[in-house]
Amino acid sequence: RRVHGEFHHNMLRTAVLALLFAGALGFDCSASFQGHTYNLSPLIAANGSYTWGVQTINVAGNNIITLAEDTITYRYELQVCGAVKSAFSSCKPGSAINRIDPQGNCTSLGNADVAHFSPNPYNDGVYLSYWAGDDIDHIQKYSSRIYFICDQGHQVTPPVFEHEKSFYQNHFSIQTSLAC
Repeated sequence: RRVHGEFHHNMLRTAVLALLFAGALGFDCSASFQGHTYNLSPLIAANGSYTWGVQTINVAGNNIITLAEDTITYRYELQVCGAVKSAFSSCKPGSAINRIDPQGNCTSLGNADVAHFSPNPYNDGVYLSYWAGDDIDHIQKYSSRIYFICDQGHQVTPPVFEHEKSFYQNHFSIQTSLAC
């Protein structure tokens, strides 16, 4: 009986360690759809994240778009297939995409451990969804999609923030030959 209990204890410990290491290492950065495999691991930012600023305006309550007057500049940190290594102390570990406001407040737009690849709607590549970002209220959380769009002319272009939809889903795009 004791051997049986030790076996289960060791199995549980092994499973927990595997989950911890899986989260620390990210996940497989490839996806296969309709007989085609997309390997996006060359897009993983070696320094920990793609980081850039975007001037935006808040329109219709919570839709953020990249136009207009009376703009605010947000900083974004984005990592492909893993967690951002943030330069901002206000950002939590485990986030795949961060939005930092001018006051330095950080919002996680998706958890690196809650992700899934899907084919792009226009069959021009794949997208990576990240869910379980910061809480909006007691029901909703931020989420994001990174659309990897086929562009034979570029190994990779810098990420572009496109917009935030009314249900707090943020859209980004990266043009790359790896999505062809």
